[in-house]
Amino acid sequence: MKQLLTIAFLVFSMTAFSQTLKEKQALANVSLESAEKTLKEATGKDIKIEIDTKSFSGDMDAIDYLQSRATKVANGISKLCYNDIGKNAFNGKKITKIKLVNLSTGKKSIVIANGVLIVTNNTSSENYQEDEIKDVIENML
Repeated sequence: MKQLLTIAFLVFSMTAFSQTLKEKQALANVSLESAEKTLKEATGKDIKIEIDTKSFSGDMDAIDYLQSRATKVANGISKLCYNDIGKNAFNGKKITKIKLVNLSTGKKSIVIANGVLIVTNNTSSENYQEDEIKDVIENML
């Protein structure tokens, strides 16, 4: 019985986090270059955007809006860094990467940890707008 439960758990785990071909292709076609260019122009630094692909498994809507999500984050940071005061405060956190995490349920969040700005939200009810992103980050600086 224990072995059967273990096998069932492993099968569930693999299917729960595996992506369909459609999801893999959609993720491969997401272009983050424009958002990264906006970040470079706003901060003067090369900041890469990373996608937590596992968190997007099974949520094609979130994948479809991923490029828009990255753009909103970049534009929110750009609004924060519109002058030297904001730019210096943001760059003082030594952020080198932005990680986008999908959230199926729960509370959205933005945190800075070890030089990574982690933006966790979903596409429907728990999403961020540009000004909200700016305000949340501004309150951390």
